[in-house]
Amino acid sequence: KRDKLGISTREKAHSLLYAMCEQLTNTDVMDKNPCKATRGDHPEINPVAMAAGDVARLNTLLDSWGPGPLSPFPVSVKMALNTGMREAEISALRWRDVTLEGDNPHIHVCRAFGRAGGKLYVKDCKNHQDRVIPVTPELLKILKARRALMVDQCEELETALDPNTYVTGDAGGKFYHPGMLGKRWASYADEHGVVGYDRKGETHALTFHGLRHTYATLALGAGMEYHVLQSILGHSSITIAMNAYVTTM
Repeated sequence: KRDKLGISTREKAHSLLYAMCEQLTNTDVMDKNPCKATRGDHPEINPVAMAAGDVARLNTLLDSWGPGPLSPFPVSVKMALNTGMREAEISALRWRDVTLEGDNPHIHVCRAFGRAGGKLYVKDCKNHQDRVIPVTPELLKILKARRALMVDQCEELETALDPNTYVTGDAGGKFYHPGMLGKRWASYADEHGVVGYDRKGETHALTFHGLRHTYATLALGAGMEYHVLQSILGHSSITIAMNAYVTTM
């Protein structure tokens, strides 16, 4: 702060220091992580989200995606709309972290991709907190169909589906690059006129992260409690969760 560095830079520095101290405590070099008593700065949130009617239109468009509605791109977009997950979390999600059977289908979000030196690496989720997200009936159908498709693809390779395989990757074990996902979304949204609205009702281009804001907006509009949304989104406070939505549209 003294050096007038930006909030995003300070947040990254705090996250790095936190991770270093956590490793030192895990290896008994330190008794406790002093960063747990501090909070990193958070950039000001200016949410932009889609209206409910536009979401329905987008789902219809995705169902007609050329390579197929169960391809990595449409599945990734629908996961964001139904869970509020970030693109780096979606790309890093493995089948072992997805439970589709039973009375409580859910996704265990415990890792994401980070970028350093132009390369990707696997890291903890933001705020270093795992979280569990319930799977909606719509998403349940999509994920079951996606898994069945990958099982068939593995059989063609004369192998079984490895639980460590990425949900939006391929049967050979490769993942869907989060950077590619973001760029493809930007192109797709521009091509099909997909936009979002801020709290003043003004129209803006919608980034992939805007799908997360859309999820928050629609979830609260459907009656979800703030503390539940906070847990699902993985925010460190209810205040941040409240700032993630636009308005009940």
